[in-house]
Amino acid sequence: MSPVKKSQNPRIMLVGSFPDMFLEGISELGFDFFLYKSSKAEKTKEADIVVVGLDRLDQAVDFVCKSKAVPVVKKGTRSFVNFDPLAEEGNAFLYEGGSQWHMLQALIRAVETYKFEYDWKVVCDQVNELVLENVPTPV
Repeated sequence: MSPVKKSQNPRIMLVGSFPDMFLEGISELGFDFFLYKSSKAEKTKEADIVVVGLDRLDQAVDFVCKSKAVPVVKKGTRSFVNFDPLAEEGNAFLYEGGSQWHMLQALIRAVETYKFEYDWKVVCDQVNELVLENVPTPV
């Protein structure tokens, strides 16, 4: 993933199932998003942020490695650390509760961070490290 921004607003890929209210909310906020479809897997490279639904958390690392996008995932999902701009650490935006509102709050944090070039580069570098750690080694 390149920390170079393609536009002023990030492209958001949604993976899994999401409540209609969540989809309506991000639409009303004007976010540029698309739903992941395995038949259109090539679009994963277009995403800047990937939101992984509760039903696909076990595949979160795989989706991040495919898309190289900054993840929004539930706290406790393997391999992800909440981004802290003051400490310049973290590779994801985590939400604590399982509700759509917690997920939306984390997504808004990710979108707001996207606006700050230095912070976005820091989180992208951390995502790149995660991707490199999960590259399968040749046999």
